[in-house]
Amino acid sequence: MRSDRLISLVLRLQHAGFVAVDVLAGEFGVSRRTILRDVESLSVAGIPIYSQPGPGGGLALMEGYRLSLSNLNEDELRAFYLAGNLKKLADLGLDSAAERVLAKIGANLSPPQFAMLQKVQQRVFIDSTWWIDDSPPPFLELLLAAVNEDRCLSVLYVASGQAPRKRRLEAYGLVSKGGNWYLVARRDGEYRTYRVSRFQSVAVLDECFERQTDFDLRAYWLSSVQALMHSLLSYRYTLRIHKRKQDFVRRHATGSYQITEPDRQGWFVAEFSAEDQETAMMLVLGLGLDVQVLDPPDLQESVQQRIALLAARPN
Repeated sequence: MRSDRLISLVLRLQHAGFVAVDVLAGEFGVSRRTILRDVESLSVAGIPIYSQPGPGGGLALMEGYRLSLSNLNEDELRAFYLAGNLKKLADLGLDSAAERVLAKIGANLSPPQFAMLQKVQQRVFIDSTWWIDDSPPPFLELLLAAVNEDRCLSVLYVASGQAPRKRRLEAYGLVSKGGNWYLVARRDGEYRTYRVSRFQSVAVLDECFERQTDFDLRAYWLSSVQALMHSLLSYRYTLRIHKRKQDFVRRHATGSYQITEPDRQGWFVAEFSAEDQETAMMLVLGLGLDVQVLDPPDLQESVQQRIALLAARPN
């Protein structure tokens, strides 16, 4: 993650004097251009980094400057520790790097602060993995490399209900939401969002693109998420479900849904949004005898047809 790299870059310069840009790029596995962009960000944040050209030159921290962690309190240490989602970092191949960052920062804490960090680690643990199969989608590390290097992509992408299409994309950023990864890319001058699991092939091109300096990944995502969810969850259906399956619905329903209070017999009505009819059918079939399809009629017919096919299948 970039924030981890920025901290590691400051710590590297703090202990090394002048370091050549090409050397730093090799150590961090990024381009020379990325290191210079990181230095610019750190300078804006008030970190005094300066450069010296020629042999023996490179980047260095102003003499006497030290990145101080001495004023971190327990809440700040707790927030720092809990902010690191190792599952998502593992998806990107960065879990080991994140652990090294934690170790480096831990080495710079005072004994009381280190004791507080150990206290936090023994009291809260976030396991964001799914119970069954939570393997990352293919091409994720390849996409991360393209994002880091401002590279163009040639991809084969399958949108919902459409045939695969070849696209040329400018890879701007990756977003993780609800267990899924998405690529934010620019195509034909417009920013678009692509679900990573729907890429059938990905090729990183030699060509780089000129990143728009005013693009803000977080702002883009937050402003477009409502439209994204609406496009992803365009299939609406309504079910009548017995309350004994409420936990099942919470665990397995995809998308958004709203439920009513159960009646005297224990049945409640739930309105769902899903990607398509097939996704809705998976939930309905999983609910078994504790569900009744109220709307739309085509879902009820498809469920009946699926049950008939399953019943007719030979053992």
